[in-house]
Amino acid sequence: MAIWLVKAGYQGMIADKFRDQKKIAVGWNTLGDFPTHGEWDEFRAEVKKRLPEDYSGQKVGAAAGQLWSFVRAMKQGDFVITPVKSTREVLVGKVTGDYKYDPSFDSGHPRTRAVVWFHPIQWDTIPSDLRNSFTIWQTIAKPTANFAPLIEAAQSPSQASAILKSVEESATGEIATQETEDLSERAEEAVRERLKKMGHEDFQRIVGAVFKAAGFTELYNSAGIGADSGIDIILSRNPLGAGERIIVQVKHTSDPVGQPDLQQLLGTLKQNEFGLMVGLNGVKSNGQRYWRENRDRLLRPMDATGLIQMLQENYEKLQDEDKALLPLKRVFVPFNIDEEG
Repeated sequence: MAIWLVKAGYQGMIADKFRDQKKIAVGWNTLGDFPTHGEWDEFRAEVKKRLPEDYSGQKVGAAAGQLWSFVRAMKQGDFVITPVKSTREVLVGKVTGDYKYDPSFDSGHPRTRAVVWFHPIQWDTIPSDLRNSFTIWQTIAKPTANFAPLIEAAQSPSQASAILKSVEESATGEIATQETEDLSERAEEAVRERLKKMGHEDFQRIVGAVFKAAGFTELYNSAGIGADSGIDIILSRNPLGAGERIIVQVKHTSDPVGQPDLQQLLGTLKQNEFGLMVGLNGVKSNGQRYWRENRDRLLRPMDATGLIQMLQENYEKLQDEDKALLPLKRVFVPFNIDEEG
């Protein structure tokens, strides 16, 4: 049986749908439905007809190759692995259905397959060298690393820790130089590790500094001043602090934020206040559901990925003392524009 790495949309944005509806999906929604029963040359020709005329042969081949993998190469009984950044988990499952064009699943990702999910694997329990194999640019790919231990651990959750600890990281050291790696994702992971090693107060200071650099007014930050009554930071979009305020709760913990944390945040809000949860390790699925039910008062929770993106966009605007907490250097990496899934 083959093993496939399948991403849940950009930044894992449809991971909840993957999990809840027991499916995996890829995009290229602008291509619509098309005949998929032909051999490779016919398949590629069908894809080419639906792509913009200025697409190069390389771009056409990349798009067709990704779709071929999902539609034709993947089989029932194959294993699938999906990283979920928002919850710092890796979903592991087995393909149970044939390819189906189903726009009702997600308008942007209409090409689906049914799966049965096993027990999720916590990201931080996976050996670091093995984690590097997730940094590929494709939506779907066969990883070069040995992912068999992940599948075994997902099917035997009580023994997962021992199984993953037994993996020899040195055996996968060559992954770091594979040509398909996404260098931007590896950079993000390095920044994430820096944030993880910070103390809570310094992490909270960085959060406040990033929002200030992004144009918000910081009215209050409890870092270094003791008890905060559930309020870590208070922000305003108004330079003078007038009008609506954003009450920020910062969680620098190894566990994802859950529903009780969001309930507590909601309970602190007064009139003309909105809540924002910033969690280093994301939000559990029950927390995501609670946010959706209360999005009139709670802003979308921010995980490390969202914070790092805002940090990258505004780093040059940080004060020198804030940069000293998290020294970074701008680099340029290759960007592949062939992927649309």
